[in-house]
Amino acid sequence: APPQPVAPVVEASKKGRKDDKAAPPAPAPLPTIAPAVAEQFAQAVRSLEAGDYATARPILEELAASEPTLAAPAVNLGMLHAREGRPAEAETALAEGIRRDPESAVALNEIASVQREMGRFEDAESAYRQALAADPQHYRTHRNFAVLLDLYLWRPAEALQHFEAYVSKSGTADRQ
Repeated sequence: APPQPVAPVVEASKKGRKDDKAAPPAPAPLPTIAPAVAEQFAQAVRSLEAGDYATARPILEELAASEPTLAAPAVNLGMLHAREGRPAEAETALAEGIRRDPESAVALNEIASVQREMGRFEDAESAYRQALAADPQHYRTHRNFAVLLDLYLWRPAEALQHFEAYVSKSGTADRQ
């Protein structure tokens, strides 16, 4: 029989420690982004942050359509729709961003916030939990989840845990 490939071994980092675990798989490569696309996206983000939605919207719509491997244009388009008070459009764009990057804590947090505002508390709770599973350090998710748990689901003990996580991870002394 031909020799079987051997999984790589992680080097022991401390004297006397033996670690024969295989190295974790390499992360998936990031999509290659053309410089012109990156500049368009940067312009859209600057416009979005400045509240210039009329400039940001067509750029984000075009990038979301023309760059199907990139989640960020769809996610930012969803955020723009949410800021404009258009939750159905926000949810659609954010869902597309999540389809493109299912582990995006930002997208999951944003869609949960939209769902919370739409009164869909169970969906919001599920999305917040998915966001924290993807990135337990994402402090904005902890804060938003605390709001859902406290004000909408009446689970203050659990809300307090997430609010404390928000405070410790964000480095803020926010005590709202």
